[in-house]
Amino acid sequence: MTLPILPFHPKKVMERHMEIYLEYYRYDSIFVKPSSKFIYDHARSLYNSDLIGTPYQISNKYAVVVESSESATYITPYFQG
Repeated sequence: MTLPILPFHPKKVMERHMEIYLEYYRYDSIFVKPSSKFIYDHARSLYNSDLIGTPYQISNKYAVVVESSESATYITPYFQG
């Protein structure tokens, strides 16, 4: 199972989520990753091949992910190394 980490999500809440998934639902493992990184990786895998050679190509060096929901908006920059 993949479990996105929301920005500013309390650590105790995340620990409780993982405890429920591992003990109650008996998942073997959980892959934890920031939600904005899921979005960035998905966009690169889905759209980048169509955009190669255009000014709109998704960069390997830097990007900005804007994640918006009903209660909050998060802007996360990504820089290479």
